[in-house]
Amino acid sequence: MASNTFIKFTIRYRLSGDAKTESLDFVLNNQAVSAGTATVLILEALLPQDITTASRLFVSLILDGAEMLPEIPATGFASYDELYNWLQANWYIYGKWFITGNKLVLYLNTGLATQGTLTVTTTSKYVYTATIPEKQQEAYYYVNFIKDGIEVLPAFPEDMAATVEDILVWANQYWPEYGTWQVENNLLVLSTGTPAAIQLSVTGILPGGFGFGFSKGFDT
Repeated sequence: MASNTFIKFTIRYRLSGDAKTESLDFVLNNQAVSAGTATVLILEALLPQDITTASRLFVSLILDGAEMLPEIPATGFASYDELYNWLQANWYIYGKWFITGNKLVLYLNTGLATQGTLTVTTTSKYVYTATIPEKQQEAYYYVNFIKDGIEVLPAFPEDMAATVEDILVWANQYWPEYGTWQVENNLLVLSTGTPAAIQLSVTGILPGGFGFGFSKGFDT
């Protein structure tokens, strides 16, 4: 093939539920795949197929050596649909996302990066959450943690946790054997590798023992 020979082709597509049809024009030569005059970087990741009800999906996007933000939820995603919807809402700035067959595909916006890596992994993880209520400034947080119908010991102190960070420090110090403790938005999250009958709740307690803002948490 002569050095000045190239092949041009157009891909037209429409997202599910979207009436608008869009297109990408590609030029293929022996150097790169390009759209117009700019190189298009296409990243693919195989989707795990051994998913169970306990599986959580995690996605990583690294462009030019840097992990992309915002960070994904600490608890991951329960399904491909949940993962895809999050990408569309939060990582749309990086390009166009597709799930096709057994792959997650990103057509990266031109000019963002020269190289990248896209991966999707899965772990078996059971997640238990409880809403962290708003509290008055002088109040403390209290966490009630019940496993198999029995309150876990040591019990959470009633007059110690003035901030959400205090909850995490104490839980990771005194309850580490039950799993990983994190805060995601306004949720206290416990992630474990095995199923259990767990009830988790967070309340606000005023000095003197008056409580408010009860919220139960169960596995998701």
